[in-house]
Formats: sequence, C-alpha cells, structure tokens
Amino acid sequence: MLRYGIPAYRLPKDALDAEIGFISQFGARWRMGERWGRDFSLASLRRDHDAVFLATGAQQAQGLQCEGEEHALPGIEFLEQVAKDHSPRLGRSVIVIGGGNTAMDCARSAIRLGGCSVKVLYRRTRNEMPCLMDEVEGAEAEGVEFEFLVSPVRLESTDGRQILLTCRRMKPGEPDASGRRIPVPVEGSDFSLECSTVIAATGQSVERTLAEREGLRVTTWGIAADERTLATNIPGVFAGGDAVLGADLAVRAVAAGRIAASIRQYLLGEPVVGEPSQWGIAMHPVDELERAEIFRAIEKAARIRMPEIGHEQRLTGFAEIEKGLTEEDARREAYRCMSCGCRKADCCDLRGLAKEYQVDPYRFAGERRRFSQDNSHPEIIYEPGKCILCGVCVRIAGQAGEPLGLSIVGRGFEVAVAAPFGRPLAEGLRHTALRCAEACPSGALALRTARACDLPCDPQCGAAVAASPVLVRLP
Repeated sequence: MLRYGIPAYRLPKDALDAEIGFISQFGARWRMGERWGRDFSLASLRRDHDAVFLATGAQQAQGLQCEGEEHALPGIEFLEQVAKDHSPRLGRSVIVIGGGNTAMDCARSAIRLGGCSVKVLYRRTRNEMPCLMDEVEGAEAEGVEFEFLVSPVRLESTDGRQILLTCRRMKPGEPDASGRRIPVPVEGSDFSLECSTVIAATGQSVERTLAEREGLRVTTWGIAADERTLATNIPGVFAGGDAVLGADLAVRAVAAGRIAASIRQYLLGEPVVGEPSQWGIAMHPVDELERAEIFRAIEKAARIRMPEIGHEQRLTGFAEIEKGLTEEDARREAYRCMSCGCRKADCCDLRGLAKEYQVDPYRFAGERRRFSQDNSHPEIIYEPGKCILCGVCVRIAGQAGEPLGLSIVGRGFEVAVAAPFGRPLAEGLRHTALRCAEACPSGALALRTARACDLPCDPQCGAAVAASPVLVRLP
C-alpha cells in the first residue's frame, strides 16, 4: 500500500526502498507474487512455521453503490496505475467522489497528470471530512475544486468518452456512532454534471471470506484479533494493520507491527499477554490557577513551516512536495516536542517498581499536592508534588557536610522536604544539588536542563506520562 497507494509526492519511493532494504539486512526473506488461497493456505503456513502474522491490508475497493457504478474508476486502482507509470487517459475533466486521504491522493494525482480540471464531491461537510485537513488545503492550492453535501445517484456513459453524473444534494441529519451527522437526501434536488472520468474513492474494505473459510473469526471491519497481543482465535496466528482495523492510517499498521512483538512470548512458550501497560498517574482535576502554573514555565514558540516546492513545479510531476528542514530548524522543532514536563519519566524508580508490582495508582482515592515548582536553585528544579519523602537527598546533603542541608518539615499532608528555617533551596544544597537530583527516585529533584528524552532510558520504564503521586493515608 505504501508503494502503490500513496503517491510519490507524499512518499518518495527511494525512501520506501531504503526502509525495505533495512528490513532485508536483518534477514527477512521475501516470496513475491504469491497469493493466499491460490499459492498457499493458512494451514500450510502453520505446518511450516511456528507462528504466522497476517497483514493483508484492506485491498478491496468499495463501490459507489449506485446505478452505473461500473463506469467509475476505483481510486486504489487509479493510484496503482499511476505508481506503475501506466496512468489512464483521464480527459480534461475529472470528478473524484470521497472525502478521505485516498480521495485527496486521487485528486492531487489527477491534476498532476496535466490538462484537466478536478473536482471533489463529498456527501458531508468540509469539517466532517476524515482526511487530513493539510491534504485538503494542499489540493485547493493546486487547483482542485470541492463541493460538499453532494452524493452520486447515477452514472451514465453518453458517447463512450463522457460520463453524465447525476447527484443529489444532502443535508446534515442526526449524529451517528462516530459523532458525525448522517447525510440526509434533499428531495427534488437532483442535478447533473458531465465529465470525462469519475474516480470512486469512497474507501476500502477487508476481504474476509477466505479468512472465515480458514477458521478465523472476523468482525465488521476485518479479522478479529486481541487488542493487546494481536492474537487471533487460532493459536500461533496473529493479525494486525488494516486487515484488523479496516482502512486506516499507515502509521497504525506500523504500530501494529510493534505490538505483534508479543509473538516472541508465544515462541518461548510463555503466556501471550503483550507488553505490560505503562504505569503513570495524571494530575486531576486541575483548576485554572494550577493550569496557569503548569504552563507558565513552558516556552511558547511558533511551529517552523516546512519548506515546499512551488505550486508550478508541483503540477509538472510527482516530485516530493516537502523539501525538508535544515538541521538547525529540525533541532528547534524537536525542542518544541510536547511532553508531560517530567524530567525523569523514563528512569523513575517509583514508576518502575509500580509497574513491576502492578500497582493500581487509583485504588486508594485521596488528596494530592497541588502542582508547584521551586526554581530558586541555579542547577536543579524541585517539585514537591513528586516527592515521596524517601529522605535520600536529606542523607546525601548531611553526609556531604552541607552547612544547612535539607530536612523533612511539616506535619500530616503538609510534610515536605525543604531547607531548614524557610531558607531557599540554593542555600540548603550548595555543593550536592547535582548528586541529589541524580539520586532522586521520582523526579522531585531534577536537573534544570534535563528532559525526559535526554535521559538514558530504563528498559523497565516506558514513555513519559504526566505524573504526580496521590497522597493516601497509610496505617
């Protein structure tokens, strides 16, 4: 799908070839030109291999479900022909029906083939389009026209070269399960458009008949697989990507490949449970004053706009639109990365132990400390809300002979680590601040310059999440 379903202006094929080559270097073997159900069966694969992963995608184009739909060119078929340099003759006027990313790819590819006007018809409103809005804006900049709340009723071939497309106006109805409003036909609103080509890009579906015949359970979308492990109802058979979800983003299929690493557990004879869930606890509820405090320390920086080739150059071929960032701009963008703000999310001992012992952080509901940060020290930041009162920093300061050091002060829920006599943190930790930050198990003390992505990752921990320990009454 990456090669034949995504145009080169979005995904250059040399980049795809490099990724495939990388996989080959790790020992993957390829048997090309073979079809499930014709050249092999699931049963034969299971006889020859210890485990099987099915990632057959959603290759079946959906029709327009109206009279004369055979006169429309399926969107996936059109994109495949373009990728193979066998582009069909489109004529001067093209209508694309659909509102997803495939429809945008078809429209923008059609206009690159030269000399034709391209219009997209969609049965819902612009705001309800399932595609990326950047794709819509890009298509408009290249000359693609859009007409919304329109649905096809009938296609007729007039003289073998032109197509008469009859459409009906729609109006938004009640919301469906996805929250989008169901388009309702407006009686007596039919109208006709004449064009040289109609491209149907109304989605793809999974071919499930063969899977059912081989004993696999299926759903409305595709093959049934466990969400955490991607295991199917047949032992040793796993499935993921569009074959399970239905037509979706390519990045979700890549994510499914990562989840499918649970196959390792099956091969080792272990219980197939998938990767353990990451432990984390979010601060909630957060009021306006607390939210203002949280965001006060975050620098506001505008996003760097990706340089693109000019519109005139775009329409002359399928050169990649995005030119890429300079190294300096790429670094600036990387530092804009949104995170939880925790400087020890990936190497937090508390988080690792909680994950190991399957702690439920919400088992005991209790108060929590409000978010606050002490930025008075030149080298470290202190967040009392993350302090678990382990006393490590107090001992380090005492053993190093800090003149003032740190103490555990207060009573009850107000107990905290602080410099004695209400003195600033910088006076309490004159020489051992860095040692205390490195030893702090929960990130309450952390280097000012540290970010979660800069620290060495503990394999027992995972990605950063917002964390603030809940205070509970213990016996």
